Amino acid sequence: MALEQAVATKGPISLGVDAQSFQFHFYKSGIFASRWCTHHVNHAMLAVGYGAEQEDNKTTNYWILKNSWSKKWGEQGYMRLVKGVDNHCGVANQACYPIM
Repeated sequence: MALEQAVATKGPISLGVDAQSFQFHFYKSGIFASRWCTHHVNHAMLAVGYGAEQEDNKTTNYWILKNSWSKKWGEQGYMRLVKGVDNHCGVANQACYPIM
């Protein structure tokens, strides 16, 4: 909840994720959830928002993350990472923002 509040009130949040899996590297679209993700972060991204998608009477919450791997990766350089599922890919382990 703290990360969600920070994104909503402070703006984009710098964070780390576990990006070493094959599935992560070749992500194209959709809400990313992989059993290969750990909490050992090794790549920086930017949390720019969050949302929810409803399909077949099931709601899936997600983070909107901006990557640095060009617009050819993911959804025009962005990823939707499943939110609220055991700190998926370590998304909340190293989140930070500047205080001015």
